[in-house]
Amino acid sequence: MLERQRQRRTLGNGPPPDLLFGELAYSDGDGLIHVGRPDGTARSFAPGEAGPHTHDYAALVHGHPWSAITDTPATYPPSTHSHSQYAEEETGIWVPSIIGGTQAGACTYTERSGHYTRMDNLWTLYARLVWTGHTGTGNLNISGTPAIVGPLARRGAGMVYAAIYPAAPHTYPVVSPRHGLNQVAINSAAIGTGAIVVQNVPPSGEIQMIAIYWS
Repeated sequence: MLERQRQRRTLGNGPPPDLLFGELAYSDGDGLIHVGRPDGTARSFAPGEAGPHTHDYAALVHGHPWSAITDTPATYPPSTHSHSQYAEEETGIWVPSIIGGTQAGACTYTERSGHYTRMDNLWTLYARLVWTGHTGTGNLNISGTPAIVGPLARRGAGMVYAAIYPAAPHTYPVVSPRHGLNQVAINSAAIGTGAIVVQNVPPSGEIQMIAIYWS
């Protein structure tokens, strides 16, 4: 590929008669800049003038203030988000607890951790718990979620992933956010039929879970 990068200067007016394609020239007489074209002519313009393929973007931006652009906050950056396309995101930690649905009870934790992410009012919770000596009775629940579970129509997904030990044989765990409470219930479903099997609080156990719900 041949690139013309010569720069030429004349004392008279207009481009040099033998200006080649891609060559640049300057004429002292009229103070113009000339660029050779493929057809043998020249494109001439004054220094500072916009060329054939250039734009003064700074002038364009200053000529269109932020307030004149539609569907934007009044100021940038906005103090608050009033548009649905601006999702508020948050991450943090929470302290999960194992409680019984009939009697909450108490236990000793050897591992206990939780964190969450929130996108507007959609929550994703992560938790890991290992415990011994639990005195609770009834359905196994994890309490302390960072937001109250919304109405049934807005719960979103139930179980994404959960692993529990010990578990009822021939079952898989199911996480069910509990409407109106800072809790999720851990149950089991029978393999093959999907029938719910109540998971009672074991005196000792281990659980890892991911739950998604709407607040």
